[in-house]
Amino acid sequence: MFFADVAFINQEYACHDMIPLQVRGVRRQVEVIEGRTIESGDIMHLAKVGMEIQNHKEPLRMFVTRLGPYFIILDNMYLRVQNVAVQFASNILMFG
Repeated sequence: MFFADVAFINQEYACHDMIPLQVRGVRRQVEVIEGRTIESGDIMHLAKVGMEIQNHKEPLRMFVTRLGPYFIILDNMYLRVQNVAVQFASNILMFG
């Protein structure tokens, strides 16, 4: 299954790892807490990434933006559809 628009990848990380970027046809404005737009501005690029976490593998299309210290952020909708259990104390994701 190919999920679309459910993840974000850090622009610096994508460039450092030479992940090819695709120009979006339409700019996307992203809102964060309290309806504020992200400081990095509209999203203008996508990256198609083969995500692999232990035995779980799948292609993801990710929005490219600046994420500060984070490499990748998975959308809550994606985590729900995949039935992912998160153990925050030990930084473990378990796919259902």
